[in-house]
Amino acid sequence: MSILYVIIADILWAGEIIFTKKYFAGRSPVLVAAFASFFATLIYLPILTTVKEKISPRDIILFIIMGVFVYVIPQIFYVKGIQETKSAMAVSLASLTIPIFTSLFSILILKEAITLKLVMGSILVAVGFVVVSMP
Repeated sequence: MSILYVIIADILWAGEIIFTKKYFAGRSPVLVAAFASFFATLIYLPILTTVKEKISPRDIILFIIMGVFVYVIPQIFYVKGIQETKSAMAVSLASLTIPIFTSLFSILILKEAITLKLVMGSILVAVGFVVVSMP
């Protein structure tokens, strides 16, 4: 079932690319990202009132850091990339490079092991990146 959740999320995220290119091509990426995030936050706020977990001051700081560096800044760059390239290229680059960066960060931050499978997969992703990038 977890794979189905990821597929549904990917389908919806694909819609973001089309929506951004069709309706917000000439707009500031900061404006597009900020307004989309603002209205998403309005939807999240009532949901947060139902959460019964305790949140520590440390958690709040981590949420702020995550919000800025994992959501806000990347979203602005992503919108700008969508606006300036072909839709298929934007999503291909994102889907090809995210596994490489995730693997790298997992090794550096989480101290996960470097395996042959990881190295071979990264090489395949890098080759796919080059193929997709070619004119």
